[in-house]
Amino acid sequence: MNATPKTIRDLLREHIDRTGDSYQDIAKKTGLSKPLIGAIMASTTTRSYRPATVDKLAAGLRLPADVMHRAAAASAGMAVSVPDAPADRDDARIVSELLEHLDDATLHTVRVIVQALVDDAR
Repeated sequence: MNATPKTIRDLLREHIDRTGDSYQDIAKKTGLSKPLIGAIMASTTTRSYRPATVDKLAAGLRLPADVMHRAAAASAGMAVSVPDAPADRDDARIVSELLEHLDDATLHTVRVIVQALVDDAR
């Protein structure tokens, strides 16, 4: 069964909940205006975004561009398929990119968890 695809608003809300960033903080990180961030968060209807805006959001929030572009499609009301399991190794690439943002202690914890999963799979 496919999960409900996340919208850009959903990803921003998750980011705010995780980091405590304000709209102003997000505006600085993304190079977008604070009013635009506020409009995204206030939006309760379908909305489309320019590709440049989506790319700025992805870079500023440190999310893979493909994740943000799928969220943009969902925000515009387009049918987006979110597979239960990846058909390729794309998840490994995404995880690798995300690991670059972790501190040393957290990275060590992740290594231990991944090693336990690999050992379990053997």
